[in-house]
Amino acid sequence: DVPLASYSGVKTGANGYAVVPNATPYRANWLGLSANGVNPDVEIDTAMQQVVPRRGAAALATFKSSSGRRVQFELFRPDGKLMPFGATVDHDDGQRLGIADPRGRVLAFLSDEQTSGELLISWDNNQCRVRFALPEKKAGENYQSISLKCNAVRSEEHTSELQSQP
Repeated sequence: DVPLASYSGVKTGANGYAVVPNATPYRANWLGLSANGVNPDVEIDTAMQQVVPRRGAAALATFKSSSGRRVQFELFRPDGKLMPFGATVDHDDGQRLGIADPRGRVLAFLSDEQTSGELLISWDNNQCRVRFALPEKKAGENYQSISLKCNAVRSEEHTSELQSQP
């Protein structure tokens, strides 16, 4: 039941397919999925696509999605100050999760396999690592909020301290 934003009244069925009845042949037709009503644990990679069908033909548009959870990390430096604006946050698997806002927060989308691990945080010429483990997801919760504080970084070994808040 995901509605197509560009075609009123058209929604995907239980099989994930939708039929657009009035696509114009030999012209660019924009197909866009509406985020309204989409499960918050699903992220759509590209919600807008263009198709050019031939007369009498069915053109196929594929929208990729991923399942996971949204997490807001509130990040603190070893001295207790908030991470500076622009600090980059990467998961230990190499995926860039986001960039810190002016309040030291990063809203990230983690896959179902990334419920725990280590974050690498970089700013200016500094780096620190901090371990995290997500608590169980509560029903109706759009995102989880977790506060993390890095300990002082040693040359070869990085240590961390985990503080969690509901």
